[in-house]
Amino acid sequence: MNNKIRATFLCLLVGIVFGQKEIKYGIGFNVEINGLSSLIQLFESGQNSSINGIYFPIEKDGYLIEPSISYMTSSVIKDFNNNDYDEKSSTSNITAMLGVFKLFERDKVRFNVGLRAGKTWINEKYNYSDEDEEVDEQDLLIISPTIGAEYFISNHFSFAGEAIFTMTNLKDSGEVNSFYSSEDLTYSETRKVNSLTHKFILRYYF
Repeated sequence: MNNKIRATFLCLLVGIVFGQKEIKYGIGFNVEINGLSSLIQLFESGQNSSINGIYFPIEKDGYLIEPSISYMTSSVIKDFNNNDYDEKSSTSNITAMLGVFKLFERDKVRFNVGLRAGKTWINEKYNYSDEDEEVDEQDLLIISPTIGAEYFISNHFSFAGEAIFTMTNLKDSGEVNSFYSSEDLTYSETRKVNSLTHKFILRYYF
């Protein structure tokens, strides 16, 4: 019964929010100002500090709802010439985010205040010639209060900049060898990182 009540309430809420005026849809892409440094970091560490991806803005009654998704993969192969020992490793990141913003318009400039939140799934694989493949999976929770401004170049195109305070929470678990016991020790790890970053987005509204 509770699930039916929740589903009915959600349908009514969606109808109230999206049932009165015309909805404006669009698509957006990151514009990398420091693209070269991000590419260098990607090759050096296998990870990219910026969350790049495709954005799907939905504008309605002074609010902007913007789902986004991004994907990154990298691989490293080490081939030793002196013997048959090889090393292979690969990393893939999938990030899904949802942004909700209140809009304030002034001429061709529109300001937004809100929040982006989502999750990153990290999958790392290691393969050595004399061992089986090792797989390490991690989940990264992302919460980002955001303020920004969007300038409309035309009725369809806009260029936006955002200042983002990102709070990340990484949880991991695994096993380590113990010097005091014949059995491996299991552990759980929580890592928190806060950072102030920026991003630029080019949007097209249909």
